[in-house]
Amino acid sequence: MAHNLTASRTNITEFKPNASLNFQAEPPNLAQKVEESGLNFEVEYDNQVVGLGQVLLPKRLTGRIKLDMKAFSYTSTCLLELSKKPVGSLEFLCKLFIKCGEYAREGETCPNLNKNISPKDIVFVIGKSQPNTSSCDPCRNVLEIEARKQKDYTIQANSSRK
Repeated sequence: MAHNLTASRTNITEFKPNASLNFQAEPPNLAQKVEESGLNFEVEYDNQVVGLGQVLLPKRLTGRIKLDMKAFSYTSTCLLELSKKPVGSLEFLCKLFIKCGEYAREGETCPNLNKNISPKDIVFVIGKSQPNTSSCDPCRNVLEIEARKQKDYTIQANSSRK
């Protein structure tokens, strides 16, 4: 997965708004790919490649890439080469986090949605809440007993007036 870095993404000490790269990947696949291939860099100047580099992230970081991962930042230096000769180094700052962490839980995806929904789409689901009438409701019988007691009391009270 290759991405171009614009001027707004270079020579920075912190991430500025809109200076990040968004991509979509399943965490287990991403972890495996990053662990196997690392991060590859290609530095261009005036549309010509002036350096290539690769860095492997530590296993303590790649092991944290999961559905419920916490955001992490990593800073390191990558040696740049051209024609197998050193030409410089690249210091980089990498921050990785799940953008939709509230919804990215295993087993909660909707296969029928596929990947056709645009991130700009907003979906509202509105409905009336339904009472829980399942037999596992621990308060169900208590309410029925209380209702019967009230009914019995009312009948007794009415019959005592005669």
